[in-house]
Amino acid sequence: MDRYYLENPKMVTPDKETEDQKLIAEIGNEHERGMLKEFKASGTKVVEISKDEFQLLRKHALPNKSKAPIIYQAALSDDRSLALQTS
Repeated sequence: MDRYYLENPKMVTPDKETEDQKLIAEIGNEHERGMLKEFKASGTKVVEISKDEFQLLRKHALPNKSKAPIIYQAALSDDRSLALQTS
């Protein structure tokens, strides 16, 4: 549903997020923050992409140019949409 909504925002109205969905999302976000901390501690080059850089990514495709082994919060894109994975 999330992908369909991103690709066809005028076709559907997403349901309100439930408390369970919020909890699952927060646990996922905590996991993501922990993984990022581990990546940084390992000394591996990490390129971070914040949600604020969303539009910048659309114009410049920064991740592809960095050649970094780890791109945290990578954006997925096609001709119709650009989606940021998690917060």
